[in-house]
Amino acid sequence: MLDHSSEMTSAIADSNSSSSPRGHSRGQATVKDSSSRDKHKGPRLAHRKSRTGCQRCRARRVKCDETRPVCRDCHRHGIPCAYDRPVERIQSRPLEPSSSDPSHDAHAMELRLLHHFTLFASATMPGAQLKRIKDCWSIDVPRLAFSYKPLLHAVFAISALHLSEANPNDAGLPGIHCHYLEQALRKHRLCIGGITTQTADAVCFTSILLQVDVFATLQNHPVVSYDHVSGWMRLVRGSVAVFDAALEIARHNTHLARIWCIIDTFPLPLRTNSDAGAFSFLLPTATDEEEDDMALETYRGAVALWWF
Repeated sequence: MLDHSSEMTSAIADSNSSSSPRGHSRGQATVKDSSSRDKHKGPRLAHRKSRTGCQRCRARRVKCDETRPVCRDCHRHGIPCAYDRPVERIQSRPLEPSSSDPSHDAHAMELRLLHHFTLFASATMPGAQLKRIKDCWSIDVPRLAFSYKPLLHAVFAISALHLSEANPNDAGLPGIHCHYLEQALRKHRLCIGGITTQTADAVCFTSILLQVDVFATLQNHPVVSYDHVSGWMRLVRGSVAVFDAALEIARHNTHLARIWCIIDTFPLPLRTNSDAGAFSFLLPTATDEEEDDMALETYRGAVALWWF
């Protein structure tokens, strides 16, 4: 009996001791398998919820590629695809140029001046009531100005002057006009010493624009002294002398020079070579017996002095 009990006790002990390691090893295997699965399992991908996707993708809480009229998932499953929300449009903010960049501001102003001259200021040039003259000022002159800086700056100056007349509240335009006028005069003086057949045409148009600028500004500047008038006269006389020299050189290139389009429209008296030059049309054409000879001679002298 005792032997039988001791055998049972030892058997139970052996059973417990033998079962314990096996149970422990199974637990370790379970933990190892779980960690192995977690290791091989990739990270969960976070999908952005679609707010404007189709009804089915939103109901399934899956990402919709929002292809219309049928999204990719609905097409793959062969089921109807319905959209019931408007497409979200991103309102992009327009790019604004930085006002702190002076070069950008100057470039934008020059584009504005060139655009205004081409469309509006050119229509106020002498003879622009004729289409071929208007086309010459609005098309040919800007094209010449790209290769002759004084002409380009003269175009800018005239355009700024015309703009300032149309926009009197723009206080910056008079200063812009003066800036480009000074640039045109300075660079024109440097270039007229070497006039060629390639630049003669542009030199003629530059001289005309400088004279137009002088006469246009006369009405806006009160005459406070004779020095102002004499200064304007010297500028005009200088421009006329340069114009004559450039025109003489342009005669050798008459088939390309566009200045002849302007000259051919001048009345015949303006083309005569008298003492009064281009202002000979101001002189009387008929003799009046009662007219004072001294006054007439003074008048002729004044016109000749203006021309020369």
